Amino acid sequence: MNDSNYEGPENNVTREFRASNESRNTLSSKSKQQTEPTPKRATSSVKKNLEEVQIPLLENETSEVPATAIQKEEKRGCFKRIYYCFAREPVSTTNRIITFEKGVYPTNRCRNIIRNQKYSIFSFIPLVLYNQFKFFFNFFFLAIALSQFIDILKVGLLFSYVAPLAFVLTLTMVKEAYDDFNRYKQDKEANSQLYKVFTSATDKINKPSSALKVGDIIEVNANQRVPADLLLLYTSDESGTVFLRTDQLDGETDWKLRKPVKYTQKVVVEKGSGLFGLNANITAEPPRAHIYDFIGKIEAEGGYTEPLSLENTMWANTVLASGVAYAMVLYIGKETRMSMNSREARSKIGNLDNELNKISKRLFVFMLILSGVIMALRGFGTNWYIQYFKYILLLCSIIPISLRVNLDFSKGVFSLKINKDKSIEGTLARNSTIPEELGRVQFLLTDKTGTLTQNEMIFKRLCLEGVQYDENSTNEMERILKRQCNSSIGPAQDVEQSGLQKDTDGRRKRFRRDKAAVLRDLITALCVCHNVTPVIDEGKKVYQASSPDEVALVQIAESMKMKLLQRTQTRMTIENAAGFQENYKILANFPFTSESKRMGIILKNEETNRIIFYLKGADVIMKNKVMPMKFLC
Repeated sequence: MNDSNYEGPENNVTREFRASNESRNTLSSKSKQQTEPTPKRATSSVKKNLEEVQIPLLENETSEVPATAIQKEEKRGCFKRIYYCFAREPVSTTNRIITFEKGVYPTNRCRNIIRNQKYSIFSFIPLVLYNQFKFFFNFFFLAIALSQFIDILKVGLLFSYVAPLAFVLTLTMVKEAYDDFNRYKQDKEANSQLYKVFTSATDKINKPSSALKVGDIIEVNANQRVPADLLLLYTSDESGTVFLRTDQLDGETDWKLRKPVKYTQKVVVEKGSGLFGLNANITAEPPRAHIYDFIGKIEAEGGYTEPLSLENTMWANTVLASGVAYAMVLYIGKETRMSMNSREARSKIGNLDNELNKISKRLFVFMLILSGVIMALRGFGTNWYIQYFKYILLLCSIIPISLRVNLDFSKGVFSLKINKDKSIEGTLARNSTIPEELGRVQFLLTDKTGTLTQNEMIFKRLCLEGVQYDENSTNEMERILKRQCNSSIGPAQDVEQSGLQKDTDGRRKRFRRDKAAVLRDLITALCVCHNVTPVIDEGKKVYQASSPDEVALVQIAESMKMKLLQRTQTRMTIENAAGFQENYKILANFPFTSESKRMGIILKNEETNRIIFYLKGADVIMKNKVMPMKFLC
C-alpha cells in the first residue's frame, strides 16, 4: 500500500489549505534565512514545501517544519491573547504535522478540558429564569404576583401571591445548581486524572488530563479512559494489538481492534529504544467529526513512509480493555471526535411538564370565560376592565401553584432514590428534571448487538453431513474428537491423502469423507477462524474480540476440549482434544464486513505444512457456497 491510494477529489479543506500558501512560503523562507544549516533530517528525502501537504495525502509530500517557524507561530499579540481568554479558540482546518523532536505545526493552543456544565457563575440566574418563565404555567403566576404590586389591582395579601412563586423558583434553582455541581465534579475528576507522559526515552512524569498537549507521548493502562484522540505507537500485548471499549463513544458494546504503527512498534520491540525524540514525523488530517475514518502518515529515516488509518487510533472517551499502550496525542479538547459530535448541554423537558403547561392554558381560557360570565351578570360599568381583571385574580386558584411545587419536589426525591437503590447499584441519575420519564416508557426497540441485551450465544445444535448433534451430545462429540486427534496429525488429513489418488484419466478420485473427520475439521474451524485473542486478566484467561459472537464460538470449541492458547498477528496455537498442540501460521486474514457478511482466514499448519482456507459467515451467504445435499440435514 502506498500514498497514491489516498488520492482523491479536492475538498474544502484542501482549497483553504492552498489559499494560505503564499503566507506560509514567506514564513518558511524567512525562517530558513535566520537559522544555520542543520544536519539532514529523516524526512529530508522529499524536498517540497509545507503547502503541498493536503488531504488526501499526496505523493512526495514533506512533513519537515523549520524550528523557527514553530517559534514564530507561537508569538501572539497582547490583544489577541485577551480576546482568546473570553472567546473560543477556533478549530484548525489545516493538516497537522507532529515531529518527535521539534513539536507541532501549526501551533495548537486548545486545552484538553471536558466541560459538560450547563451554566456558569454569570449565566446561572438568567438562564434558569428564562427556562422557567418560557412556560405559560410559571409565566402566569409571575404576572399574577407582579399585579399585586399595583394598588388598584390588589385583592389580598402580597405574601400569599409572591411566596409560592418564590418558593418554586428557589426549589428549581437549588435543584439545577445541585445537578450542575455534580456535573462539575464529574468533569473535574476526568480532567484531573493522571497520565504518565514521556519526558525522555526512559523518564516519565504524571500529568493531569487537562494539561496534555498535542505531541505528548503518554502511557495508557488497562481499564483506563483514553483522555484525548491518540495515535497508537506501541502495545505491550504479545499479539501486537489492543482492544478498546467504545460504548461511551458510539453506543456499541463490541470491542474494537486497534493496531500500533508498525514502525514505532518495531523500534520498541526489536531495537529496545524509546519513542521520545524519535527521528520521524507524523502528518495527520485536520480535526473532523467522522469517528470511523482517519487519514495520516508517518515518515522516518531512510525515506520510510507508512500510511495511517483508523485502526491506528484511539479516540477520546474510549477505554483500553487490557495491557499497556504508548500513544501520541493528536487532538485535544474540542478538537476530539467526541467533542465534535456532541452538542451544548440543554435543559430537558419531560412530557409531564408539557402536559401540565397545556392543561394550564386551557384552565386559563376557562378562567377568562368564567370571569366574563360573572362580569356580565354584575353588569358593565365604568372601569369594568379593572373589575374583570380582579375576578381573574380571584379565580387564579383554579390553576394550583402547589401542583408545581409537589412536582418539582417529587422529581428531586425520585432522583435521590434512584441513586441509592441497591437493586440497581451503580446507577446514577445525572438529571433530576425528567426522572418520571422512566415510568412512561411505551416502546422498547433493540437489536442483537447487545446494546440493551446480554447478547450471549448458547450451543444448541450442530448439523453436518446429514448428522445432527445437540447440547446433549457433547460427551459423544468429545470422544469422537479425541479419537480423531490421536489418529491424525492436523485437520484435513483424509483430504490430503485423497488428493494423491487419481483414476485412469489422471483426475483426482472423488470420495465421501468420514463424518468423524468432518466433525473434527468443523470444531477446528470454530477454534481458529476468528479474530479472538486470549489474554490473562487478574490470573484468569479471558477472550478479547470485536464481537461477542466470535468469543461464543471459541468457547463452544473450548467446551469440546479444543482450546485456543495463543494468538498474534502472524501465529496461532491451539490445543486439540487429545492434548497435543497445533501451531498455525496466519498467511492472510479477511475480516468480516457488513457487505460481505463473512470472514475468512488462510492458515498453514506448521506440523504438516498443509495450507487451509477457513470461511464462516451468515447463512444467506454460506448456503450458496455449500452443496445443497450437504447443507440440509
